[in-house]
Amino acid sequence: MKIAVNLTYLAGGEQPDGTGQFALNLFKGLQAIGKLNDFHLFVTTAFRQKCQDLFPEAKVIPIASMRQFGSVNKYHFFLQSLSINRCRLPHFLNKDRYDLLYHPFYEVDDYISEKIPTVITVHDLFFRNYPQGFNRNYLRYIKYRYENAIRQAAHIVAPSQFVRQDILKYYPNAQPDKITVVNNPMWGDADNIRDYPLERPYILSVNSIREPKNLITLLKAFQLIEDKVEHHLVLTGAKRKLSIDPEQYAQRNNIKKLIMTGYVSDEHRNYLYRNAALFISPSLHEGFGMTPVEAALCEVPVLTTRETSIPEITRNLVNYYEPARDHQVLAERILHLLKNRPPQSELHRIKNTLAQEYDPQRIAAQYYDVFQMMVSSDSR
Repeated sequence: MKIAVNLTYLAGGEQPDGTGQFALNLFKGLQAIGKLNDFHLFVTTAFRQKCQDLFPEAKVIPIASMRQFGSVNKYHFFLQSLSINRCRLPHFLNKDRYDLLYHPFYEVDDYISEKIPTVITVHDLFFRNYPQGFNRNYLRYIKYRYENAIRQAAHIVAPSQFVRQDILKYYPNAQPDKITVVNNPMWGDADNIRDYPLERPYILSVNSIREPKNLITLLKAFQLIEDKVEHHLVLTGAKRKLSIDPEQYAQRNNIKKLIMTGYVSDEHRNYLYRNAALFISPSLHEGFGMTPVEAALCEVPVLTTRETSIPEITRNLVNYYEPARDHQVLAERILHLLKNRPPQSELHRIKNTLAQEYDPQRIAAQYYDVFQMMVSSDSR
């Protein structure tokens, strides 16, 4: 097989987000099972060297990018995506013969080929569930592009049953048999660790700081118990524009033991996971909730919600509270788990179970089967 992969949304000097990390984990898995020779990775010039270093067995094809001309705002990023998907990527695909085009993360302007099968991974339909976070005209455009992509793609991969059901809910004309659920791979690099200057004990939450992560509920819960515990509350993640800023909320409500680290490296994040007394994810929406699994892989007690895909992805193995917006229930569960930490043997069992479930080689083999199926069906 000869498969073209669009990795142009990854940048060389930036730490990848959750979907970027998914793509890297997937191709590490494909490399481990000896299948990387089948893939041509289309990347920005900024990511070329890093991609070649990570995946020496794959053919890496750079596509010129406006990222090299300094800082890039959303408008520039949109123009870059448009240029790549309407001109450059189709040009390369027409020059050479490929059996398949794969988009590991569907962006609204990604090219869907009419000549060869196109497979896309739809990580979630966040814009459908939280439309209030989008400009009205842009929201209309996203809906239009996704509807076309789901109709035109030869096959769709969803990372959870929840996302698959969401696709069928919002796009009832989608064919159920062309949507396959393959979980995201989780690369076990918890031993890749670097000290972070932080006093213990602490309670940890790792998430992008945005509305559906429900961090205000966590702050309200911590406010109720702050004087009853010796722990600090540590929030880690890049901050987005919010209607209620967690830091400002803490200042207004005299929460003194809050630490906001901002974005941290993988090595620092692993240190924070491994040394936390408790990990909490109060999230309201996840297509595939990585951070509770990452924490469990570090043998940390996890407390999270039963919203969307979370119980499915955590395999109902960790601790839960509900309703997700009830800060009093959350406060009670935090106190209970701090006083009644699960035995280390149980945390170790959960780690081993999830490590097997999300083993990158096993997941990569499932993806490879999907690609083979689409190439075989197209050749008939």
